[in-house]
Amino acid sequence: MHMTSHFFVCDVAPQLSAVRMESYEIANGMRPIWISVMEAMHHNCQVMSRQEKSMGQSIQRETFMLEQIALELVAEAA
Repeated sequence: MHMTSHFFVCDVAPQLSAVRMESYEIANGMRPIWISVMEAMHHNCQVMSRQEKSMGQSIQRETFMLEQIALELVAEAA
């Protein structure tokens, strides 16, 4: 399997639209919340260390990208 992912830097609108979650997100008990990049990385690392059954394959890619964001974007803003 080959997957190409694209990531974009964007601004967040002051007022957001209603959330439209996918069926697997609902099944996994996911819910949208705002957290910092560091909190997201910590959460993902905890999930990976516990090898949770609900853990998807994308969590490693997402964690890698969060690390890149922390290095490149968050560090720039500081």
